[in-house]
Amino acid sequence: MKRLLLLALAVALPSCTTLRPLEPEELQVFRAVLREDPFAPGTPLLADHDLALRTRLRASAPDPTTYSLPGPVWSAAPAPTALLAALPAANRHHADLPKVLFREFRPDRRAARYVVLSRPAFDATRQEAVVVIAAHPKTCCCGWGFTVHLRFSAGAWRVVAVGDAYVS
Repeated sequence: MKRLLLLALAVALPSCTTLRPLEPEELQVFRAVLREDPFAPGTPLLADHDLALRTRLRASAPDPTTYSLPGPVWSAAPAPTALLAALPAANRHHADLPKVLFREFRPDRRAARYVVLSRPAFDATRQEAVVVIAAHPKTCCCGWGFTVHLRFSAGAWRVVAVGDAYVS
């Protein structure tokens, strides 16, 4: 009887644990993404937006096939297909965002929309990452989102390309 109970717990518990703490590299990627809106350089991503408390993958977002360099003028960039394929596995477990992000970036709690970040998917060398960003109204209706491709260089994460924006 004890063995049966232990076996049942061993099978059930992994599916019940949905939170995995953020790694320091994931936090650095979030800082790089929140620091600046890739479509409006010089503007923080959270201008007039709140920040969701947990990370989660925006499952209904289409895989972007067109990437551009960050900035207001469209300029083609290659799509990071291997990183995009790694996003679902990286987002099997949610994470609570640390309070330090809220103190650093001061999201607007009164904003009509909130921003959700996925957990980053890293390449094997952990020098490149992809994050999905989605914004949703705090009431009903549609939201929007895009994918950000980052590269670690000169000691910091930098946005190198932005995936197609979508509206759901």
